[in-house]
Amino acid sequence: MIVGMQPKRNISWKFPTPRKKQEIPKAIKELFEKAKNDSQSRKPPSCRENLLSGSLTYKFKILAPQTPFATPYTVVKSKVKGPKVLLVGGMHGNEPAGALAAEKIRQWFINKGTLIVIPFCNIQGLNQDSRWLPKMKEEERDLNRNFPTLSRSLEAKTEIGKAIWKLVQKESPDWVIDLHEGGGWHRQNKRSVGSSIIHMQNKSSYDLVDQLLGRVNQTIKEEDKKFTHSGQSRKSSGPIRKGLVRAAIDCLNTRGFVVESTIANQSLDLRIQQHEIIMRCFFQKIGML
Repeated sequence: MIVGMQPKRNISWKFPTPRKKQEIPKAIKELFEKAKNDSQSRKPPSCRENLLSGSLTYKFKILAPQTPFATPYTVVKSKVKGPKVLLVGGMHGNEPAGALAAEKIRQWFINKGTLIVIPFCNIQGLNQDSRWLPKMKEEERDLNRNFPTLSRSLEAKTEIGKAIWKLVQKESPDWVIDLHEGGGWHRQNKRSVGSSIIHMQNKSSYDLVDQLLGRVNQTIKEEDKKFTHSGQSRKSSGPIRKGLVRAAIDCLNTRGFVVESTIANQSLDLRIQQHEIIMRCFFQKIGML
């Protein structure tokens, strides 16, 4: 167990958000190396020292080690029993806000339960500003289509897909949440999932997501750019099949949703902030913050 000073909730940590699109891969690479160094050190990073107390333990690990897809993840565990949440970002390498938001969220102080965060699922794609896993067959290159469905084998595809799925199975979380980005605004174009939360079509999910939407939409003035429900059509319900969240819901009976910010004509800072607002509200609603 890592023991430190009493936690301070309002910490000051300079997060190196890139200002230009061409700077994003470099910034992500630097944050990736920092997270990787955390996983290889027994001591907490200085930016987190103010968060540590005897009530929390931090574990920094590497997923898919000794493979080209090796990526760090963090397990934050409170002594107080509570929900277990697994949060991922960077499934698609051209959607950086989810990865960068997850990297910030992994440093949050929690009151109870367990928080597991994989910020850079597709680190090679993020480094290349590419949606895909590099050098993969067409049917395997989309990491968020590599996970099981009830209608086929319960095995995941690709080394990193299998490693992520194995971790989900091992940890058996109560919630699996995936941070993504869409091209446009769902309120303006139903074919885009941008600025929406994709969830299953049931009352408990709808009511919770409604509260998350209410919180983030307080910060958005234009009605047609506000976040909304998604995944509620007659043809399909919930997160996409073969995606991580849907696999966890269908195969492991967990709960989950996908958050989608909008890339078009919006700063990276704003998109990261929107992910954070939604996730902070979620953790507050389930008593972890």
